[in-house]
Amino acid sequence: MKLAHLFLASALTFISALMPISAEEDSPAAIQMKHIGKGFKTLSTQISDPTKKESSLKTIDAMLLAVNASKPLIPAPAGELKGDSLKTYMREYAKGLSELEASLQDLKKAVAAGDTSAAQNLLSAINKLKKTYHSDLR
Repeated sequence: MKLAHLFLASALTFISALMPISAEEDSPAAIQMKHIGKGFKTLSTQISDPTKKESSLKTIDAMLLAVNASKPLIPAPAGELKGDSLKTYMREYAKGLSELEASLQDLKKAVAAGDTSAAQNLLSAINKLKKTYHSDLR
């Protein structure tokens, strides 16, 4: 029996040595961005379903919390910048978050009012905003 345990322990040690270990954990800003992205995906699948209105409103609220939590954080790409480059990057980051917050507030109003068409249009506009800032801030 001991030989079997020894073999199993050796096999597990060997397998774990082969598995890659994450060199970096996500930054606090990246974690908040993931929350926003997850909310966006959820809304994309349910925004046109009136029976999901309450769920959509809760998702938007969670996204707004993540946006506000992101404001004082410094994203990982900014960590390599200094001086004016850092200031410019952080201004653009703050501007993007402000635009996202305003768009999410508008989306929340449309969902609360049951205006599915406006909600879908706003979600599409938020997706474009997201793509613009992702490409500008990388």
